[in-house]
Amino acid sequence: MTRIAGVITAAGLCALVAATGAGVGFAAQGKATAQRDSIIGTWTFNPGKSTFTGRKPPKSSTRTFDETRDGLILVTLNQVNADGNPSFNHWYMGFDGKEYPEFSRTRGAEPILWIAIKAVDASTKELTGRRLEGGVMKVVDLFTFKVAEDGKTLSVAYKDVAGKPTGDIVVFDKQF
Repeated sequence: MTRIAGVITAAGLCALVAATGAGVGFAAQGKATAQRDSIIGTWTFNPGKSTFTGRKPPKSSTRTFDETRDGLILVTLNQVNADGNPSFNHWYMGFDGKEYPEFSRTRGAEPILWIAIKAVDASTKELTGRRLEGGVMKVVDLFTFKVAEDGKTLSVAYKDVAGKPTGDIVVFDKQF
C-alpha cells in the first residue's frame, strides 16, 4: 500500500478494498459449501403419494425452509384447505427444542402456535405445536418431518396429542 506522509493514496485504498473483498468472498464461499440441512428448499404437496385417514387433504400446499443468518430456519406454509380457504403461516425453526412462535397472515403479530423442533437425525425432525387455550398451553400438533434419502421427497407424519400415529402422512416433492 502506498503512503504519502501518513496518507493512503487512492491506489492504495483500492488495493485494500480489493484485498478485503476477496477475503470476504473466500469466507462466504466457504460457508456456502458447508453441509446444508436436507430440509432446505421448496416443497409442494403430492396428493397421489399422501395418505389421509383423519383429515381432509388440502387442495394445494407449499412449504419452504430457508436458512437465516442467525442459524435458524425460516419456514413458510402457503396452503388452500379442502374447503378452498387459503392460509399463509410462517415461523422460525431451530433444532434446539426451544419454542418459537408461528404467525398467520390473518392474525398478524399474534402467534397462533408455539413450535418446538428436535432433530432426531440428519433427515428427521420432530415438531410439537402448543396453543394457549383457556389460559393453559396445550399440545395441539405433533408430527415428524422426514426427508427421503434421495432428497426428493418430504413426508410429514401426524400423531395425536398422546403421540400415537394417526395414519395421516402428507408427502411433498422438492422443487428446488
